[in-house]
Amino acid sequence: MTTQLPPGPKGRAIRHFWARLHNNADFFARLQAEYGGIVYLSVPFRKLCVIFDPVLIQQALVEKRASFEQGPGYKRATFLGGPTVLTSDGDEHKRRRKLVQPSFHKQALNGYAETMIDETDKLQRGWRDGQTIDLVQTTTATALNIATRTFFGADSRIDPGLVGEALKGVFWDFTLGQLPFNRYLARLPLPRNRQAQAAFRALDHEIDAIIDQALDASQERNDLISHLVRAKDEGGVDRSLNRAEVRDEAYVILMAGHETTANVMAWMFYCLDQHPAVRERLEREIDGVLGGRRPGLADYDRLVYARAVFDETVRLFPPVYYVGRQAIEDSTLGDYLIPKGTALQPCLLAGLRDERFFEEAGGFKPERWLEENDHPKLALSAFGLGVHKCVGEAFARMEAVFMLAAIVPRWRLNVVSSHPPVVNSLVFYQFPRGFQMTVRARAATAP
Repeated sequence: MTTQLPPGPKGRAIRHFWARLHNNADFFARLQAEYGGIVYLSVPFRKLCVIFDPVLIQQALVEKRASFEQGPGYKRATFLGGPTVLTSDGDEHKRRRKLVQPSFHKQALNGYAETMIDETDKLQRGWRDGQTIDLVQTTTATALNIATRTFFGADSRIDPGLVGEALKGVFWDFTLGQLPFNRYLARLPLPRNRQAQAAFRALDHEIDAIIDQALDASQERNDLISHLVRAKDEGGVDRSLNRAEVRDEAYVILMAGHETTANVMAWMFYCLDQHPAVRERLEREIDGVLGGRRPGLADYDRLVYARAVFDETVRLFPPVYYVGRQAIEDSTLGDYLIPKGTALQPCLLAGLRDERFFEEAGGFKPERWLEENDHPKLALSAFGLGVHKCVGEAFARMEAVFMLAAIVPRWRLNVVSSHPPVVNSLVFYQFPRGFQMTVRARAATAP
């Protein structure tokens, strides 16, 4: 085995920590420009290997995945009682994925579709021509309403605001996870800690009530909690999820699906404003398919260009732009040694913007997804690679397409400021809150 470590800066652990807090995506870009496809550096209390080369990312996440477990940032989440489909490895991960995956199969998604259509239609009913909206606040509220109804049932009386407070607690917990001594910080009587714990207790109570309903065989339910409660291994080998496991899976799926989808939707409308030709082609497709009527489930397959707009958006702006792993043994990536205990952060964004795989990689060109291409899987990683690929990809795709189908026939969203969005990139590749766009009725913009 080679003894050569990847290249990278020496020392400066505290400086690297502050650079990441300030703008992690920019910090990654500087590392890649200076050191290339794989970088080894110090951060407080650990060694970190950031991977940009898609071939090496493929090795870490697929070919040599047995040498790299899920990263410590996932495993030390204090709001979880145990492992989940997001945080587990090995046989436990296989069991959980087998039980969770059917909640996002075609039959289940078809049941969620009407809720998605209804909530995205409600979104723009109160809009007025010339009104200014906060783009992220708008997409976040819609994604939260969809999540509340699809996760807990259309008949649920759970306040989306409660779900939102619990999600704030989840993201606060993950933010603490980026800091030294995070376990101790989480126990302190900080206002944010107390707010998070109160929201968790309240939502736990509501989830327990829905679990009780799902256990009643006389009720026919199509919410995600009920799918998880009733999930069984058809082979009869793996046990079903217990009550605590259902609760934890619901939390991580909410966390992974709500904020990320809201951000993709915000980036979509920003990109459409910046590329008028793309917007006009999308308008023509949606107008032709819908003919002025409300979208329905069958329209999803017909909205080919709308799906391509989504694919190009997540290529350029993947919400989860890096993932975390940790070496559980000495291993190699390419020609380099990765010592046991090293934290790995494969940067998925690097492959998605790589000129070797995408012509004019920096351009917004949805048509690239309508053509026959030979993009390798390692370049199509906006939803992850390997066994930990996102289980909710189809859900996010459907939700975004129905949002386009509801809004585009009636409205155009125009950027107010000429300044580009300032990305928050500590955990996700987040569109900035407070970004203003003007709502213009399509009838008012017609020539």
